[in-house]
Amino acid sequence: MFYKNARIFTPDFRFHTGAFEVRDGLFGEILPENVPADAVDLNGATVIPGLIDVHSHGNSGADFSDGDYEGLKRMAAFYAKCGVTSFAPASMTLPYDVLEKAFATAKQLHAEAPEGLSRLMGIQMEGPYFSYKKRGAQNPDYLKDPDFEGFKKLYEGCGGLVRIVDVAPELPGAAEFVAKAKELCTVSIAHTDSDYDHARAAPTCTTPCPPSTTATPASFPPQWRPRAFRLRSFATVTISILPLSVSPSPCSVTGWC
Repeated sequence: MFYKNARIFTPDFRFHTGAFEVRDGLFGEILPENVPADAVDLNGATVIPGLIDVHSHGNSGADFSDGDYEGLKRMAAFYAKCGVTSFAPASMTLPYDVLEKAFATAKQLHAEAPEGLSRLMGIQMEGPYFSYKKRGAQNPDYLKDPDFEGFKKLYEGCGGLVRIVDVAPELPGAAEFVAKAKELCTVSIAHTDSDYDHARAAPTCTTPCPPSTTATPASFPPQWRPRAFRLRSFATVTISILPLSVSPSPCSVTGWC
């Protein structure tokens, strides 16, 4: 199916008016030279890349950390309405058993991938390995020093869905934690009272950052191929797509690949 007369955001970071194709639920040609006569006229609707939210605790009266599967589905439905095509809910500083329950709902939603909802692609584990001084809204009663065995149990329990784990690098055991955890996911510095030397002693990047490269949708793994995503609101059609090519920084996408 082809769509025409759309204002499309393209890899040159500009909007261009033209057409695009949706093939087997995925986007095909972008701005083709030849457009079929039966292409659907979008009447100038804006077409933008599908958004990815990597840190959000909740919406629609639901909080990911509550461990409520129906609430998590409401969150995913709201994201979809806003053009967020995939997301990674963030947890809070809570006891391990509470986190385990929340992570189980993420595992279920990831496996079921209900039609029409934003795709849950991972978890950001925010806490409990934080500085008391810089705890912010985190509950101080549940703060812990970095604990790899406890983290590993949570990681394995949700099928490896934890893509990012946050840690304050000045805490006892942080360097050892980072050395092991970075083999499983991206480790991020957060809620820290660290100085420069402590931060340098616990590097979080899992691999060196080579020069940015250009990738096309055809080179993405199947689970990352862009899918057609349409929302109809009154007389307006909004379609979210991934750009034809991207220039990612490997450090920024390590936790997602």
